[in-house]
Amino acid sequence: MDGLHKLAVSLLFLKSVLFTAFVNIIFVYYGDILFNKYNIGEKYPNIGKIIKLRQKYTKYYFILNCLLIFGVILVEVVFSICIPSIFYI
Repeated sequence: MDGLHKLAVSLLFLKSVLFTAFVNIIFVYYGDILFNKYNIGEKYPNIGKIIKLRQKYTKYYFILNCLLIFGVILVEVVFSICIPSIFYI
């Protein structure tokens, strides 16, 4: 593979990382809504302890995924700026 193909594959990989981070954020918050709606913690006290621990770390999941999304977007912008300068000079 030449440089352009490697760049295309890396951008495709970064898009999949971006999509995964978005889906992860959606599932974390949708899961919290479902846990609260159906009172899973009260119905099943053993699982409730795990759910409470998970809800504590929800903020950290969000921060981590936001940093991941920001990093991927930043790398894609750098790649998009570098491509014309490499091939058209």
